[in-house]
Amino acid sequence: MSTGTAPARVITIGTFDGVHRGHQALLGRAAEHAGRLSCGYAALTFAPPPRAVLRPAEITWELTPGEEKVHWLEAAGAQVAVVAFTPEFARMDPLDFLNQIVRERYRPAVIVEGHDFTFGRQALGTVAVLREWARERGIEVEVLDPVDGPHGVVSSSAVRAMVRDGRLDEARALLGRPYSALGQVRRGDGRGRTLGFPTANLWLPPTKLMPPYGIYAGYAEEEEGGARTLAVASWGVRPMFATPTPLLEAHLIGVTRDLYDRRLWFQFGQFLRAEERFSGTAALVDAIREDVRQAEDWAAGR
Repeated sequence: MSTGTAPARVITIGTFDGVHRGHQALLGRAAEHAGRLSCGYAALTFAPPPRAVLRPAEITWELTPGEEKVHWLEAAGAQVAVVAFTPEFARMDPLDFLNQIVRERYRPAVIVEGHDFTFGRQALGTVAVLREWARERGIEVEVLDPVDGPHGVVSSSAVRAMVRDGRLDEARALLGRPYSALGQVRRGDGRGRTLGFPTANLWLPPTKLMPPYGIYAGYAEEEEGGARTLAVASWGVRPMFATPTPLLEAHLIGVTRDLYDRRLWFQFGQFLRAEERFSGTAALVDAIREDVRQAEDWAAGR
């Protein structure tokens, strides 16, 4: 449910990595409150992710880096506000966060959060702190229970584990949609076109969490209104050609037009096979033909 550009007097706050079914429950409930109040609702999130600042020695892998997260939040009808998460911000007192960020910027009538919501320095802000602060100011707070999935509570960490392990069907159940990646098409070596299978080489944010290397059937779609097209994608280092860094390249079946510099989604569907080093280009071409056939069978059987 979208409330358009009306001022947002309902907010929900979080990292929202993945914008999974648990997050969608928050967004849906915020939209219901906004409809009742005839106003907009906002999703307040952070960049970079708090973990990247709080644990700088670790790589912070993301299900939905930057623009991907904004895309899915806006698709849910939210007005998205991105707050810079800096070391100084991380040290902010919880009540200062509520007063200086939440109240001064949004003047909310309703705040919707999950049961495990924390905020402020050392996560000292809790749902109990939020409720007490809001009660004194006449602000309504609704706290939602966790959303259960097929294998337990829906969470970003659970989805990350599933994607990392290649359990994409399980990840899809928690996301409510296929796992996908958004990238800009960059010029490559043109080898795919030479082989008869032109590919779109997608540049991905360096923190984008990806499934195991291999060949996948799925769907590709241009960000700006393009048709969804059956595709076969290779994710990895291409053993035949020793790619120095991992690359996602998608062959859009039946598409020959130039896609350079366009932004493309790839939705992961079915894992087809692991990467291989073939004896020569003829064997590689035969394998790609078989990949395309299997992708078409997969699509026909869905």
